[in-house]
Amino acid sequence: MRLQLAAVGIDELAEGLTVAGLGTGEGHPGKDLIKYGTSRLDNMLLRDHLIDEFRFWIMPVVAGAGQRLFEDVDTSGLHLRLTHERRLENGSVILTYTPR
Repeated sequence: MRLQLAAVGIDELAEGLTVAGLGTGEGHPGKDLIKYGTSRLDNMLLRDHLIDEFRFWIMPVVAGAGQRLFEDVDTSGLHLRLTHERRLENGSVILTYTPR
């Protein structure tokens, strides 16, 4: 079973989450938390080292303005290692990173 969370409403969910509550899924196959987009939840997930893998989908478009990926998130302790790269026919790239 996978829990998928869209960016809409994630901030409200983040207020009720605790590190202990998220940690209970560790070691249980299929109990993944998949999060799309950027929100205040990112700060907690990064700070408490709860992210096993990042997948960035890079699409060759110019959007003009918008929220940055880790805007208002402390990434000073985040060190990533590229573990996989996939190029799509439309020019998009999927990059997979794991924390070191």
